[in-house]
Amino acid sequence: MVKTTLSFIVIFLILSGIALGGVMPVPTSQEIFAYDPQPIVMSTDPNTAKPIGVGSVATGGDTFSFHIGLSQFSGPVDVYVALSVPSIDPYNIYFLTSDYSLQPVYLGLVPWKKNTPIDENPFGDISISGFPLPAGTYYLYLAVTPADSLESFYIWSTYFIVQCPYVGGTWQYSETRQCICAGEPGISTVSKTAPVTITQNACNVSYEAVVPYPGLSRNGTLTGKGNTGIFTGYTIEVSGPSSMDFEGVTYSKNTYTASGTISGNEITMNGSGIDEGKSCDEFGCYNFSCTIVADTVRFIR
Repeated sequence: MVKTTLSFIVIFLILSGIALGGVMPVPTSQEIFAYDPQPIVMSTDPNTAKPIGVGSVATGGDTFSFHIGLSQFSGPVDVYVALSVPSIDPYNIYFLTSDYSLQPVYLGLVPWKKNTPIDENPFGDISISGFPLPAGTYYLYLAVTPADSLESFYIWSTYFIVQCPYVGGTWQYSETRQCICAGEPGISTVSKTAPVTITQNACNVSYEAVVPYPGLSRNGTLTGKGNTGIFTGYTIEVSGPSSMDFEGVTYSKNTYTASGTISGNEITMNGSGIDEGKSCDEFGCYNFSCTIVADTVRFIR
């Protein structure tokens, strides 16, 4: 009976990872491990463990997933989680508290948890199109110390970069265009307002304009470097055709470019362009040429 009981205990310990050393040792020195963003690696070896994952935002995707995965430790530990974004707040590191709020370091060090193992995404999956993250480098930290002591520790750190502000989504768009066309008196003006959806992939954007006709494709990029936590200090440049393709119309030139700035929830651009060519119908053919002399584009949300 005793032999059977001991065998059961051994099997249980093996399955739980304890008997074969399947736990991470409590830190007895001060060790720091930094690595490039990648999916988490659960390991009992602190050198090979990659306990912080960030989701697809690390590779230009839309989702931020702060995934934390830690193996069981050989004794009681305190677990600290922190983040910093120097381009937004160069003076603080923010610690995740036990109630899942963020507390600046000057209010004191607070452990997030006092037990392991951990396999958790504290904030869930966050779509940066619904909750835009300001551009910058985000540093994420995970520290483990012996319970109630800061003398020894493991600290893992990784990061991800948001290179451009996220402007994807629906905006209220307005555009006013003034053109001079050969053979027509004065300046012709077209002005329209409509909801328009901007699609974004990393720093590339696209949308369909409605001036002078709905469905004109615009493709471009975001550039620059933000200087605050809001989307200020970035430029946007787009290009596309100046006019639509019509039956009987052949273009020798049909170009449009615009550039401007992003400031908070407002985008403003000034554009220029030209369309010229030949138009033919049952009455014959004629040449045309229209030059954009003023074009103002505005997005608000």
